[in-house]
Amino acid sequence: MFHMEQISTAFAKAVMAVCFGGLFLIAALAFGPLAVAFAGGPVATAPDASATDALAAADAVLSRGGRTEWSIAVAPDASPTDVFAAEELQLHLRLSTGAEFPIVSNAVPKGPAIEVGTAKARELVGADRARALKDEESVYVQKGGRLAIVGGGRTGNAYGVYSFLERELGCRWFDAAGGQRVSRHPDLAI
Repeated sequence: MFHMEQISTAFAKAVMAVCFGGLFLIAALAFGPLAVAFAGGPVATAPDASATDALAAADAVLSRGGRTEWSIAVAPDASPTDVFAAEELQLHLRLSTGAEFPIVSNAVPKGPAIEVGTAKARELVGADRARALKDEESVYVQKGGRLAIVGGGRTGNAYGVYSFLERELGCRWFDAAGGQRVSRHPDLAI
């Protein structure tokens, strides 16, 4: 819940930023704390207080105490866009959890994996559902030791990665110069 004082202060900062030519974006009220960010790198925020409860009830624990057993899987013949999407996922997971999620391009990764646009990901999502995705549409599902991210068209998998990062980790991007917010989740469960 926001108080009028917080909104007024943020609004005043935004007006000043516009007047003085600063780069900014105000995060949507519906998605978390109101934030005004300027170019200059990620802004880390504190983890959610209910993270411990969520960890116990979660179907998949991606990291615990900044460590992970998960990898990020891409197809051996992945497009440059899919490889970039996997690298973005790896970077933001590391910024959020502190854990290193290796990218693998094996047909069957060892251990739990986040499958980005792979045949296994399409199988987990459902072949018909995956085929029905239009350009830039995406879906992600978690089943057992797999998290599948699948998108339609050339860039759909990248859209799926960014959707996952926004919804599950609370990541926000503010401008092309690198302004972003990445919430800290040393214990990450979905």
